[in-house]
Amino acid sequence: VWCDWLLCHSSVWNPPPSCVDYRVGPPGDAWGRVASLVNLLEKLECQKTILVTGPKEVILFSTDYELVRLPEDATLCGFTPLMYNDQEPVCTSKETDMEQAHVVLRIRKIVFFGTVFLCGVDPPVLKLQKFDSGFSEYVSVVQSSSQGSPSSLHEEDQSDSELVVESFSEDEDGDKTVDKEGKMEPALSASNQELDPSTEVAPVEIQNLLHRKEELEKRHRRQERHRQRVQAILRDSVVSVEIEVKPHNLVPDTNCFIDYLSQLQIIAQAGPAQQHYYTLMVPLVVLKELEGLARRGKDRDYIPLPPVDPEHAAKVAEAAKLALVFLRSRSPGVRCVTSRGTVIHTSAFAMEEDSEQDERNDDKILTTSLSLCRSSGRDQSKP
Repeated sequence: VWCDWLLCHSSVWNPPPSCVDYRVGPPGDAWGRVASLVNLLEKLECQKTILVTGPKEVILFSTDYELVRLPEDATLCGFTPLMYNDQEPVCTSKETDMEQAHVVLRIRKIVFFGTVFLCGVDPPVLKLQKFDSGFSEYVSVVQSSSQGSPSSLHEEDQSDSELVVESFSEDEDGDKTVDKEGKMEPALSASNQELDPSTEVAPVEIQNLLHRKEELEKRHRRQERHRQRVQAILRDSVVSVEIEVKPHNLVPDTNCFIDYLSQLQIIAQAGPAQQHYYTLMVPLVVLKELEGLARRGKDRDYIPLPPVDPEHAAKVAEAAKLALVFLRSRSPGVRCVTSRGTVIHTSAFAMEEDSEQDERNDDKILTTSLSLCRSSGRDQSKP
């Protein structure tokens, strides 16, 4: 989930701030630890061959393979931005342990995130460093410390150097007094008067401190721009009320099967094999409408279709045929429902008589949904 979020929000965190900016968590280079994790996972001996990728239609309708769907992906697939992240379907043999397949898929995603995405993003975060001995590993290229200061300095030493720079700047620019003739003269503080010449700061050290001060100011401005950008994104996305909806029965209409059949197939197969997270409740009027579209007949309200592009009509007919194949595959996550709320299996297709000839198909779908809600409420109220 963390890797998926970074993949979809690269404009928010990239370029990443310097690792010394973080005041929470253990000290050190966070991206360096990510590189170490990627190096370890690449060397980890796991059965990567148990995962198979291929055309989505072949995987979904294969009898020898089963789709590998991570529980966290199934939970977050309906939320942005993951709902727009169309991932390549991955399957495994039905004889393979699904928990093991989940672990291998997670490792595969993390390795892809580190070796491909973080190395190819602009500016890059990781890079592959090769040595003369032939050994290679991924390392972080994010700035971990400012130039001009040793990497072994502790955070307390860095804070002390910042105070010295501020004190030096104030003494250089601001501490001046006016004499009796009106001329500006530097004011000598008690510390300056008592300063031993042997303890004066060397010019090279002064230049290093000034360079350090400039680096800190640049970093502060960069952090401020990053903070303002994040705040602007949060202001646009913040809502006053948040409602968490956990549906179980989903009622799709005809357009859903035509335009989003692959997503409906994923939803119907989400969850364990014996207990699915969601159930597609398909109204019989939708089945009838899909059969008409597959035959290139009349539209959903029995009105002759206006002239359309033959290529578009062929695509719609082909999509309707694929939807009917999916509905007739006896998937446990698909049920049919009548306009009165009666649930039947997809293998027992039946066309109910139209009691309301003047009622539009959209109204029939709405009536089916309301009847299903009433019947579900009665079932839940039973002791």
